Amino acid sequence: MASIDRMPIEKSKIVKGTIATIISIISTVGVGVILFWTALAAIFKTFLPFLLIISGALLLLVYLYHYLHYRRYYYDLDKEYLIIKEGVITYSETTIPYYRIQDVYIDQDPLDQIFGLYDLHVATASGQSSVNAHIDGLNYENAQKVKMEILKRLKTKK
Repeated sequence: MASIDRMPIEKSKIVKGTIATIISIISTVGVGVILFWTALAAIFKTFLPFLLIISGALLLLVYLYHYLHYRRYYYDLDKEYLIIKEGVITYSETTIPYYRIQDVYIDQDPLDQIFGLYDLHVATASGQSSVNAHIDGLNYENAQKVKMEILKRLKTKK
């Protein structure tokens, strides 16, 4: 049995997720809103501490969310299935029989590269597998171990 106990996800996934969320918020909200808040802070000097408190609280909430996601994240390579459980507000469980797996690959986004993290993706014929069937935040060695273990089980199941 290969599991998160033997091949854990990295704690740096929390910081990476926090940074990715903040970048997403900034890009979604837009630079215009940030400039508006900055202008208000410059005009009303007493507004600056309030702005800093709100920004700090938002950063803390985002970090807490990613910490809870990390703590509730679980994957296991059962005898017959790959099982992935995750979620904070909504909890999901993805169970994939090995005989349905068509491809296993590892990738990194730019923030993963900075933090030395790798994501392992499992593809099936269903379109949902690309969204749900991935293990985030492994180091390179553990990503390779999980990939090789899945491939070994694929050979025995087909």
